[in-house]
Amino acid sequence: MITIHRVLRPTFGKVAIVQTDGVDDVIALSKARSMLIVLVATCEQALTSLEHVAHDGELDDEIAAVIERSRGQLRSFEVAP
Repeated sequence: MITIHRVLRPTFGKVAIVQTDGVDDVIALSKARSMLIVLVATCEQALTSLEHVAHDGELDDEIAAVIERSRGQLRSFEVAP
């Protein structure tokens, strides 16, 4: 059996320690981590594309916030020994 301990840091400031057991949980965590990586890459590409388009800066700020939140969530996927 595989045990993973990780700390979640939700955006509202509370910290929760979560323990998951089993292969299905590892697969689910791996999928979630992969989706966050794709989200960050997509948002970074969108910011790069927006540099060449006339627009207000509000969209840039919103995309940058998504990137920062996603990176924070990715840090929560660090596996403790």
